[in-house]
Amino acid sequence: MATKEETILHLPQTHWPSVLRHHRFTHNLKQAALAHDLGVTQAMISRWESGRATPSDAMQARLKRLFDAATIGVPMPNWREITALQPSMATIISRAGVLETVSQGVLREFRMTRSHIEGHHLNEIFSGDALTLHRSLIDQGFFDGAVEMAESVDVMSLRLANGMKRDFYAHRLHWPRRDVDGEIRWASDGARLRKDEFIAIRDELGGQLDVILSL
Repeated sequence: MATKEETILHLPQTHWPSVLRHHRFTHNLKQAALAHDLGVTQAMISRWESGRATPSDAMQARLKRLFDAATIGVPMPNWREITALQPSMATIISRAGVLETVSQGVLREFRMTRSHIEGHHLNEIFSGDALTLHRSLIDQGFFDGAVEMAESVDVMSLRLANGMKRDFYAHRLHWPRRDVDGEIRWASDGARLRKDEFIAIRDELGGQLDVILSL
């Protein structure tokens, strides 16, 4: 039976740029500070985050141990403010499916204002994969502490005011984060994909969603 460490190391197409940025942003770390913790140079952190290089298997195991301690811990008091400023597609969503905080990257990609997204339920903004993903995470026990992290490749179908929809492809990572009220929130970060990238990664994942369960 695979160990917890082996499971994450063999996860297809783990998107290390998003993993590393998410860890730094939610813990308010500069690249230099993370580099010091890992015993590498800041330039190497930059290469990993840009996708120009991938951590070795040994370093992936070390990163996993570093991230384990903070997976569902109480986040920093200003984690929502940090999330809101991110250029990537980052969101914080409640168990009920309410979009509580979204990033600058979400506003840019969705071409919507913050007031039109935050405070609204997923089914007011999306159709299709986003709603399926929410239901799947609930079924997997994501909001009950049963999931360590998840990876998805989605068709993001935005509902438009004229009754039409606009689709684009996205690759996203998802973490459970316990908020100051004690409830677990769905923290997500990701990036837009081309159609060929979407098809390739979904084939490797074997579907829309891959979940790593907590042990």
